[in-house]
Amino acid sequence: MPLAGHQGEPNRPERAAEVFQALCQLRSEPPEQIADRLWQNTQSLFAL
Repeated sequence: MPLAGHQGEPNRPERAAEVFQALCQLRSEPPEQIADRLWQNTQSLFAL
């Protein structure tokens, strides 16, 4: 799903920080907790 203001454009890696900020606004969890869970998911997905 594109970020607001970027409809019709491809998702790009350099927008990861914007995506994270939008996610933090949507969830009722501290950013540190969200970042930790994202890291755990990454480790699991890529078997790190």
